[in-house]
Formats: sequence, structure tokens, C-alpha cells
Amino acid sequence: MTVEMNPMLAEVERLQQSCPLDLGTSGWTAISKREADAFDRVAGIEVDFAVHPGGPRRKTAVNPFHLLALLSGFASDLGVPGIETTEYITMLNYGYDDVEWHSPVEPGVRIRDHVVLTDVIERPGGFLMVQRHELEAEGIPDPVMTAVSPGFAILL
Repeated sequence: MTVEMNPMLAEVERLQQSCPLDLGTSGWTAISKREADAFDRVAGIEVDFAVHPGGPRRKTAVNPFHLLALLSGFASDLGVPGIETTEYITMLNYGYDDVEWHSPVEPGVRIRDHVVLTDVIERPGGFLMVQRHELEAEGIPDPVMTAVSPGFAILL
């Protein structure tokens, strides 16, 4: 099948015309102190437990890379309307660009992600779909983190 005959082409082109498109806001979630400790250990971050007690006594903020790691899960939960991996299309995650951390997040504070599809750009072999993430934390008026996430939609 050629790309021109792919049934997803019209949907991708519709999205291209709809940008920017608000994809919504994820549900609230919180990172516990134990989860924050586990991330630090898995990420190979040296932890001096005399200064930085673990578990319920933890006094330091969640590692910013832990927050970044949550974004792809939030984006998957929200999805892009009309685009699901099928025999006609698949998505490749290109990582993150323009990541900015604006404020620390303490363990136990509820967070959620607001996602906007900002652009769909035709490229050889598919379409680059660019999403903007704004991570919100309960009780903090401005986003605690912003990031741009490009993904590549390959029409099969």
C-alpha cells in the first residue's frame, strides 16, 4: 500500500490543520517519598542517608528527571484523537526538547500534565507530531515544568 492510499493520511492531515489542538489534562497523581527514593537509587544518584533520610523522613524534592519520566505515560493516557498504532500507522517517541524546570515538587504533592498538539509537520516517511507539556502541581499557580515532545508518525 502506498502512503497516498493509507486510510490514516486524511486523519493526520486533519490534525495538521487543527493545530494547536488541546489534547487535555491527565488525572492527578502523586509521587510518594518511597517512589522518589527508588527513582534516585535506580537512576544511580548517590544518596547520603545521614543528610537525606529515606522513606517517610525524606526532606528533599522529587528529582526533576523523575517528573520528566512521567510525561510519556501522561501523553499515552491522553492520546492523540484518531491516532492509534494499527497496521496503518505507528508512532516513534523522539524524546524531549526545550525542557525547563520552573519549581521543585515535594513528594506527596499531586501533579498532572496538560498537553497540546502544537504542530504536525510532513517529513519524508511520515509526520513529525509536536506536543507541548505543562506539568502542574497542586497548590503552585504556574507550571512546575514545561517540555516539548516530538514524535514521528510513520504511515505503513
